[in-house]
Amino acid sequence: MITYIYFNLFIAIISLKDLFVPKILNKILFIILSIILILFVGLRYEVGGDWVPYATIYYEAQFYDLISVISNQQDPLFYVLNYFIALSGFQNGLVFVNITISIFLFVTFYKFINYNKLNFLSFVIFYPFIVIILMGFVRQSIALGFLFLILSNNLEKNQKKNFLFAFLASQFHFSGYLLFLIPIFVLITKLQLLLKPLNLFFLVF
Repeated sequence: MITYIYFNLFIAIISLKDLFVPKILNKILFIILSIILILFVGLRYEVGGDWVPYATIYYEAQFYDLISVISNQQDPLFYVLNYFIALSGFQNGLVFVNITISIFLFVTFYKFINYNKLNFLSFVIFYPFIVIILMGFVRQSIALGFLFLILSNNLEKNQKKNFLFAFLASQFHFSGYLLFLIPIFVLITKLQLLLKPLNLFFLVF
């Protein structure tokens, strides 16, 4: 537990960098901190509430064919990811799965804070999610990454892309289906705006 506390303090101190570090170093510091956290999360071994189920999934993936993996599982893309990494023959392939997902989550998180012009303090807020979600509930963390991608888009102009992200998230974990609510809500809002003149017409006549 003390390790997590030290990491949290480290991130909190780094978040104060704007007081003494030029803004041009923002991206460099973000990359360095992301690499540290990716290794911290990705290289964990037998840590996390779902370690045993995920280890079982990875082990069983070696004995499936691709069609079976896609058609018979509730979260097919997660099984496909495990399947291809298992085929590569890595000795500790589950660690490679965790590192891959960690990279995806941090890249999408960077895109999110960059698009929304958030500061480094976002890392302090995000850190508990790393400990709680990414280190225990891997599939849900992928869905969270797709949420970051959706929130990094213009919600009104990129509807097709956001529906695609929601679909991909749902194929990694069923909680991803909730992401469909975002583009659907935007569509309903736009439809209401389009119907306002029509409602006014009926009110007048």
